[in-house]
Amino acid sequence: MENIYSRLANLAIRIEGKGQYNIAKYVRATLDSLLRHAAFNQGYATDTTSILADLTSIVDHLEDIGFDPEIVDRLRHGYQVMSQNGISKIPEFPTPIVC
Repeated sequence: MENIYSRLANLAIRIEGKGQYNIAKYVRATLDSLLRHAAFNQGYATDTTSILADLTSIVDHLEDIGFDPEIVDRLRHGYQVMSQNGISKIPEFPTPIVC
């Protein structure tokens, strides 16, 4: 059964396909709001150890499903930066292009 998140994403893509970008941005905003609300309800452990453990888990999952290797590599690099208390720099993390 499709969940509301994938249904909203699919609908936005189809609406954009009709050239209705203003309507689609509201569908995407609704999706973003629902995702943020769901994330907020999970709680926010802010200690670095928990964040790094979650990042490792997510990166491993993304790699397992064959997600874009460039994104996976950047996230792995992000792990290294955070684990060394470094600061991420724009040249190391350019704006991702998502389609």
